[in-house]
Amino acid sequence: MKRFFFYVLLIVCFTVPSSALAIEGFPGSTWGGVWFQLPQHEDRNAIVSGWVEQGIAWKRWGNIRLDTYARIGYGWDSENNGWANSLDPGVGVSLNIYSFKAVSMRTGIEYVWEWRYRDHETKQKAIAYISWYSSWDLMKRP
Repeated sequence: MKRFFFYVLLIVCFTVPSSALAIEGFPGSTWGGVWFQLPQHEDRNAIVSGWVEQGIAWKRWGNIRLDTYARIGYGWDSENNGWANSLDPGVGVSLNIYSFKAVSMRTGIEYVWEWRYRDHETKQKAIAYISWYSSWDLMKRP
C-alpha cells in the first residue's frame, strides 16, 4: 500500500513542474441509479448503486488532462445480499482524454477500501482501469 501512494506521488511530481503548480480545476462527477425488479415468483428486489467523485486537475496537454481524485461508491440491496451492500471510498490518479465529438476516455489507477456492511467484511485493492463514454443522435447529420 505504501508503494502505491509513493508511485502516485512520483507520477504527479514528474508530470507537474514544481515552479508551475497551477491547478487547472476541480472536476467532480456523480453517477447513480435505482432499480426495482418487477415481481416474479416473490422476487421484489430494490437496488441502489452509484458513486460521487471529486478531483484536482493538475496539468493539461491539449485534450489530455492529469487528475487526482477521491471518490466514494455505494450500494444497497433490499434483499440484503452482502455483495450489493457496500461503501467503497477510494483515491486515484487518471489521464482523461476528451474529444469535441462527444467521445471521452479515461485510464488510471485507483486504490479502494471496500466495506460490505451487511457481511462486516473489508477489503483493500488496487485497480487499473480504462473507461470510455460517447453519445450520439441518429437524427443529426455529421
